[in-house]
Amino acid sequence: ISSCFIIEPNDSLDSIYKALWDAAKISKAGGGLGVSLGRLRAAGSDLMGIADRAGGIVGWTKLFNDTAVTVNQAGKRKGAFTLAVPVWHKDVGDFLDVQTEAGDQRKKSYDIKPQIVMPDLFMKLKDNAKNKWHTFCPHEVKTKLGISLNDVFGDDFVVAYDKCVEAYKQGVLKVVTIHKAKELFIRLMKNQFETGMPYLTFSDTLNEGNPNPHVGNIPCFNLCTESSSVVIPDHLAHTCNLASLVVGRIPKSEISKYAGLAARILDNGISLTNPPIELSKAHNDLLRTVGIGIQGYHDYVAINGLSYTDTNAATELAELIQFGAVLQSSELAVQRGAYPAFKGSRWEDGSIIDKYIENSVADLDWENLKIAVQKYGIRNSQLTSPAPNTSTSIFMDAGAGIMPVYSAFFYEDNKNGPMPVAAMHLKDNPLSYARDLTKYLPWEMVDVTAAVQKFTDTGVSAEYLMDKNQEDFKAKWLWDTIQRAWETGTKAVYYVRTLKKGEKLVKGADVCVGCSG
Repeated sequence: ISSCFIIEPNDSLDSIYKALWDAAKISKAGGGLGVSLGRLRAAGSDLMGIADRAGGIVGWTKLFNDTAVTVNQAGKRKGAFTLAVPVWHKDVGDFLDVQTEAGDQRKKSYDIKPQIVMPDLFMKLKDNAKNKWHTFCPHEVKTKLGISLNDVFGDDFVVAYDKCVEAYKQGVLKVVTIHKAKELFIRLMKNQFETGMPYLTFSDTLNEGNPNPHVGNIPCFNLCTESSSVVIPDHLAHTCNLASLVVGRIPKSEISKYAGLAARILDNGISLTNPPIELSKAHNDLLRTVGIGIQGYHDYVAINGLSYTDTNAATELAELIQFGAVLQSSELAVQRGAYPAFKGSRWEDGSIIDKYIENSVADLDWENLKIAVQKYGIRNSQLTSPAPNTSTSIFMDAGAGIMPVYSAFFYEDNKNGPMPVAAMHLKDNPLSYARDLTKYLPWEMVDVTAAVQKFTDTGVSAEYLMDKNQEDFKAKWLWDTIQRAWETGTKAVYYVRTLKKGEKLVKGADVCVGCSG
């Protein structure tokens, strides 16, 4: 029943091949997968004590790519993996080339979804063309300095990074590449314009929202950038159990009730499911992560006579869902017990609900709910994960995820041929659908995502459109979109779709059906 997974191999042959085996089993079971490669040694590092022998992560990327293709999902579709590399890793440049047409084709990985994980420091340094960005080998850094760059965030990362730079200047670290930060960022954007990827994950924001820092860290996002939690190499694999509320069919007064029902159903699902790998079972047992999503936000806007860009309305909806889910999970804790890692969590110290109280726009009794959670615990460590829903939304006759509809009427292209799709409440409110995805500026979409993120305890899957047919379009729009996403507290940038001059938006087959909720 579990939908999406994240694994992270350690820097050893046994751990890497165990991760490949786990990836194959997850794919066979129909799961979408994220793989963090941030702990693997870089090209040019030592191997078996011999300097300059390591081949780097590109070879391993190819193996994961071919596993996704070969071990398909019961013949229905090929496996779906996102591979994540930190922007401070020395092989980040090679990783950005794994889907370009130039170069050695034996090193290409065209079937995975690249993901770049970025700390705040990089986002700050990239603004000045003179700033340098040093990339390191995690193996060399750990061996010579005793520092694990994968396990520090925020100010601690800045201190660790500065120590690495100084060690390089002193000749202690040798497996290092120096980039101009701005040029590296532009290279990321160039790839996004050409392929829609890499996905971008803001690691400091991601871990700032980690409810279980006492258990471990969050290395990256899952396949659709809406779900993540603690991953411990060789011990815990992030495992999430997803379902979405079709909010266009639920009266606003009942949103919290149905969110609570979804939380109960998903918690039951954890007890019923047979996880594909042992690391998933360990994660389910310890953290009991579920993810309630939002399907058809544009439909909700239409039926309630709202403006899509009304961020207050988006925040309110997310708050109603989160409140209902937390309330039900707290009641489940009374009946069934809190999740085993509750002690020491940010639920126990109250800081998560303090943030909800600070951002609240609805008339909800968070104060008493905080008291109940601190007294009795909570059954699920994470509760909300708005997924893209591009596949399941068709069956539910609803808009996909939190994004505006592609059009009031369009054709979904899949392996069975084109399928007509119409907006749910087109008859009731045609004007709401007259403004489709192409009518909004990308940073307006960012603001809606950020509004939902305020009451979402994992991530929010949201793709952004660079439409060259829009008036005054500039390539800088992508820079501004990413910058705004980071500044407003969203945790990731999912797909970036680009429309060329004269091109129309055509909806293709869903790439994230493995964890679509």
